[in-house]
Amino acid sequence: MKIPLEKIKDLILEGEIENALSLLNDGAEGTPFENESTLLFSRYNKIKKEKNNNIISEDVEQREHNKIVVSVLELLDNAMDAFFHNEVIFNKLLFFEAPKEFLPPKEERQYATAFESEKTRCIGWELFMRYPTIVHSFNYTLKWQLTKPGNQVMPMVTSDFDMQTGWSSSWVAHSWGAANPGSWEKGKSVIKIYIGDKLVTEGEFLVK
Repeated sequence: MKIPLEKIKDLILEGEIENALSLLNDGAEGTPFENESTLLFSRYNKIKKEKNNNIISEDVEQREHNKIVVSVLELLDNAMDAFFHNEVIFNKLLFFEAPKEFLPPKEERQYATAFESEKTRCIGWELFMRYPTIVHSFNYTLKWQLTKPGNQVMPMVTSDFDMQTGWSSSWVAHSWGAANPGSWEKGKSVIKIYIGDKLVTEGEFLVK
């Protein structure tokens, strides 16, 4: 990810639209978003010039700035979606039994695709990702959903994660279940994982 998403958002929150656009322009260079960012910066400069020449009022200037901010935020969302869907390689989902209170350390997880209901409390999932080295740290939201046997669709769960500067791989994990074993319905269950509104991977496991 070349575009400094978080820094641009911070500048927008501080009302520093021109600096945000400048940073966006630099980060978008050589990416599919270069033309769009250039047009937004040109649009901002045109409005600035018209206001300095008293061609437009402050109200009109503010309305146009608001429209530009909305466009910038949409561009950032699209850039993040493009990164995850075009540059990230998602490994196969892994599953493991876990207590309700915490996820066991990665080295202690016993991965499986089938679990015994009488011995299973929570079932955790783990997803490993590989991607080009991160230039600028950013946060992202991942959504996942469990479908139990009999097509019982559980509520969507939303989790926030980070990707840090210098990373080229990382993993995320979560779990679903109860404090005591025996609560899982027997049969096949499916986990689907989404970033943005797009499904990025899914996996299934069996409870016996």
